[in-house]
Amino acid sequence: MALESAPGGLAAVEAFLTRAVDQARAAVSPTCLGVGAVCEFGRTNAEVVALTGSAGRLLSAALKRRLCEASPKTSGSDIDEAADFLMATLTGIKVAARAGMPRAAKPALRRLHGRAFFVFIWTNRSINE
Repeated sequence: MALESAPGGLAAVEAFLTRAVDQARAAVSPTCLGVGAVCEFGRTNAEVVALTGSAGRLLSAALKRRLCEASPKTSGSDIDEAADFLMATLTGIKVAARAGMPRAAKPALRRLHGRAFFVFIWTNRSINE
């Protein structure tokens, strides 16, 4: 997983976003079982809720750990918000790919979300130092 293999917190988050875009760009017909299941069933199917909830908690925990490495002085609630933002970004990239987003637009999407994330890190570092 890109999130685990990068050497530091910021590098891990950048690798996470880059991999999401690269996978979306590479797929001829991009699909994501998790996003598809949530869109199809929402929270009406207990098994889908359990599976997507479990996967979401695992990814969220990994993101939070790497975010803490990137900005160790940032409060827990800010880390939670940043992880939620990155999870929503990942979902958005997957849905946009499935909807036929042009290949050329995907790197720009990653860069914009990456910039928003780095503003978060910069702001919290300057507030907390």
